[in-house]
This record gives sequence, structure tokens and C-alpha cells, in this order.
Amino acid sequence: MSKGKKQGCPVGGFPGQNPPPMAKASLRALALVLGLVRPSAAQELGPPVMQPAAPGPAMQPMSPPSSDVPPTTQAIPPADREMATNPQNAEGAPQKKLRWHDTWLIFENLVTAQTLGIGRSFQSANPTYDAALSLLPRFYFYDSDIESYYLFGRIDVTREFTNNDVTTEQGETIIGGAPHGLGATDPTLASIYRRRLAKRGDYETTFFGYLPTIIFPLSKFSMDNGTYLGLGTEARLYHDVPLAGSRSSAFQMLTIGALVGYYHTFTRATTPTNLQLFRVRMDPQGKSVPGDQLVGAAFPEHELRLTARFIVEVAKNLTWWTDLSYYPTWLYSIPNVPIANSASPGGQVQPTANPNPNTYVVVNGIDTSITYDVMSEFSLSLGYNNTEVQPGLDGQRRSIFYSPGALFYFEIIGHLDEMYLTAAGRRANQSNRRVKIR
Repeated sequence: MSKGKKQGCPVGGFPGQNPPPMAKASLRALALVLGLVRPSAAQELGPPVMQPAAPGPAMQPMSPPSSDVPPTTQAIPPADREMATNPQNAEGAPQKKLRWHDTWLIFENLVTAQTLGIGRSFQSANPTYDAALSLLPRFYFYDSDIESYYLFGRIDVTREFTNNDVTTEQGETIIGGAPHGLGATDPTLASIYRRRLAKRGDYETTFFGYLPTIIFPLSKFSMDNGTYLGLGTEARLYHDVPLAGSRSSAFQMLTIGALVGYYHTFTRATTPTNLQLFRVRMDPQGKSVPGDQLVGAAFPEHELRLTARFIVEVAKNLTWWTDLSYYPTWLYSIPNVPIANSASPGGQVQPTANPNPNTYVVVNGIDTSITYDVMSEFSLSLGYNNTEVQPGLDGQRRSIFYSPGALFYFEIIGHLDEMYLTAAGRRANQSNRRVKIR
């Protein structure tokens, strides 16, 4: 209070005057004895006033503290200390995250089950071991506890160390391959909207919308078979269910996810083709004619991706993932085009075709892994994946748990944002660790 400023009318006495100390103390004691007021209310009358010491010089106004000397935080409540010591929180605003937080760099090693001699006997040996380096960047335009909007991408570079039948040369390095081994896995880019729909205690429901997901045909396989571009969209719904509860040291939470997606691929033809291929085939007249068709199977026209995801927090830094996938796929139908034949009436021959061709196939699989967060900067993951077309190449339906293409993988996951924060000497406040792994 500045000098000369008067208080309001106190209890007893006259306006603008302070009551004598003894009278004020007696009044407080009387109120407590008679029970007219509570102790807290009696304390509002003020503490006992000590007799003033000898008058000294007038107090000078305090000068603002120097910016070079941080203010002491001994008397600041713990909840407010961060705002007092953190410049970004000086006005009570929450600390901002990096716009590219949760960006990963993954080094993955993959080996097929038949290479390790696990599973049933196979028709021909095709050992496969390859290593992949994958970059999974993120960039957030807006991010809060309730909702966020960001871009997510993935690009993989894979090197095969065996003489697998998929690649052309032994020890070949290609773009694509991960996360399911060698194959046509192209770089992707998706814009994602996240929204927390409901939260009650440890129960939480979150929605993720992927629109659009763009697939760029930059892998060797896609560039050589006439693929132009892939477009898709996904809707993901996650629900957190407490198991032992947040106070337990193990099995705190179970996250159940339902993923539904649709994808369409734009291609040059209904079947894979290569304009540089001149494969000689025989026409109905017995003449040799070069063609550019690679295989007889058609491209997928419509692909629906259904996945059930289960995430169990086994311990504080240990997470168990399981994905069960079912991908119904509708292939392009191959029309019956008349074939020119001068020996036939009308100069054309109608080819004989199956009246009910099968244009529907299913790809199903399972992916399960254990992930351990060693520290904030990196994690380790060990998993098993089996993704196959039904029926298999032998015409038999394959088990969801095993096929000749099943593989084991080991991943070293580097969290680039955490590495940057460690190198810069500051940490980020993550509101929910499992947001990172979705």
C-alpha cells in the first residue's frame, strides 16, 4: 500500500483510523469464544499488529530487477514456477511444441521366416534379408490437446543383401520396400485432422481423418509397370480403456482402434505394362507380335482397407501392438476385344473368355510387435508380420498367421525432435505419449 492511502472503516473506531493493537486482539479473541465467526473469518480481521519501530527514512520505490539476474523462485508455488522461469510462459501461455515434433527416422532389419527355417516346408528356397531406412516426417499447422491438423509423410530406401527373386540384382538398393519387406511400397504424403471426441477420466475417444493420402510412384516397381498416381482416404477411431488404471505400474491402458480406408490407383492400362518391353507373343494367325504387357493379372481398381488395432501399455516404457488387417480388392475387368483375322468372316475373331471371371481378391494379415522406449531419443521394436493374398499362388487358402512370405523385423526408431531438443538443451511437453505412435 502506498504511503498516505487510507483503509476502509475498520471494525470499531472511526473511519480512516486503525484500531489500537490490544483492542483488535481482544475483539478477535471474543469472536472466537462466542463462536460468532469461524477461525478463518476471525483471521480476516488481520494479524496482531506489532508496535512500530523507530521511524526511519522513507522507503524508496523498488527498481525493476535486472534482466541478467533471474528472479528467485523459492516463494513461488510449484504450479507457477515454470511460468516464472520459462520465458515462453511469462504471460501464462503454454509452452509451444516444435512444428515438426514426432518426426521419426527408422532403421529396420527384415528377414523372412523361411530364411530362418521357421514354418512349413516351401516349394523353392528364396532366402531374403534386407535393411531399410525410413523417414517419417510430420509438420503441424495447428496443434492442441483437443484437435490438430498436420502433414505426415513416409519414404523408404531398402537394400537387399540376399539373392531374392523380387529384385533384379543381388544386393540391389531400391526406393520403397518397408515396412513389409521388398515390394512396391511408394512414398506417401497425407494431410491429417485429429479431434478428441470425448474424454471422461481415463476413457478417451479420438478421431483421425486422412484426406487425401497421395501415393507417389517412385519405386522401381511402380515406375516400370505404368502406375501414375495413387489416391486414398482413411478414417481412424481410437478408444482408450483403462485396464489396471493409471496408478498401476503395469497394464495401465488398452487402446482399441478401427481403421477404414479406400484407395484407387491411376494407371496407364488395366494390366501392368512397360513401354520398353517387347515381349514376343503369337497371335491367332500364328504370327509373332511384340507386346508390352508384363503379367496377365489386372491392376486393383478399388481397394478397401479394414484394420483392427490393439495397443496395450504393458509397462511404463513397454507397448504391445497388434494389427489385424483385411483388404478386399476389386480388380479391373479385362474386356473381350475382337482380334483381327483376315481368314475369318468379317475379318475378326471373338476371343473365348471366362463368362464369370474372378475380379475379387482379398489381402489379409497380422502384424504384432513389442516396442520399448529406451529413452526419449530412441526406441526399439521387435515384431512379426504376415501379409498375403488369398488364395495363395498354389491355389490354397493360407493361414493369417503364417505364409512363405512371413517375416520378422527389428527396428531402431530415432525420434528426431527429441534429439534436437536434447542437443538444444530443452525439452518438449508432450500431452499424450500415445499420440506419437498413432
